[in-house]
Amino acid sequence: MGWPAIQLLGLQGLDDPYPRPEWFFWVGRTNPINAYVKLTTLFEEFEYGHPLISTPGGRFGPVSAGETTVNTIATSHWFAAVVLLAWTLLAPIAGLLYFRDRDVL
Repeated sequence: MGWPAIQLLGLQGLDDPYPRPEWFFWVGRTNPINAYVKLTTLFEEFEYGHPLISTPGGRFGPVSAGETTVNTIATSHWFAAVVLLAWTLLAPIAGLLYFRDRDVL
């Protein structure tokens, strides 16, 4: 399962899933892999966005005049950096707290 499944299940029942709703990007950007890929776009230019992450606006190309784009904090590079930092710090701390008093062997 995972983040893509949550995103696609949330889109079920929508008449037109394009452009993607704002919550779609909030769910997707909390995925550490997605956040990492978003940060890699700082160093490489892609004509229509990175092929592995959802791009606000158009489906496969630039945004048309009638199509609105999602302007949310979740699609920014700094949000991706914060998500990666949180996963880097909080996941090991949570594991330490969980296993500290457990007899694993």
